[in-house]
Amino acid sequence: MEVKKINKNIYFLRLEKEEDIISSLKAFAEKEKLKGAFFYGIGAGKDFTIGCYDLKKKEYLKKRIKKDGEILSLIGNISYVNNEIFVHTHILISDKNFKIFGGHLFSAKVTATLEIFLLLIDKKLQRTFFPEIGLNLISFKKLRQ
Repeated sequence: MEVKKINKNIYFLRLEKEEDIISSLKAFAEKEKLKGAFFYGIGAGKDFTIGCYDLKKKEYLKKRIKKDGEILSLIGNISYVNNEIFVHTHILISDKNFKIFGGHLFSAKVTATLEIFLLLIDKKLQRTFFPEIGLNLISFKKLRQ
């Protein structure tokens, strides 16, 4: 990964071939001791595992897409669950037949490049478990310095 700090609250990241998207973002957040961030990006990847949350079952329905694809949109945030960094990411992918796939991103590898614009926030984003939803959601009650 190449990193360029634009100013005190903005980074530009470029992930390289074979880097895992989620673990690379998590490692970057740990290294930089980020409190929270929002990001978006474009690029190309492969071996995607995406999901769609089933609210009734309170679980993700997952799909693995092994083929290469254009990452049309990568968007997400970095927060904390029980003091551990959590990278929450959604993605839109186009295959060579221009078929579009999208959902929550669990994993993927970069094939050529992934360019990410990352905006820091100065408050620690905390997630709390909401039993009625079945997920850890950002808690504004816990939003602190």
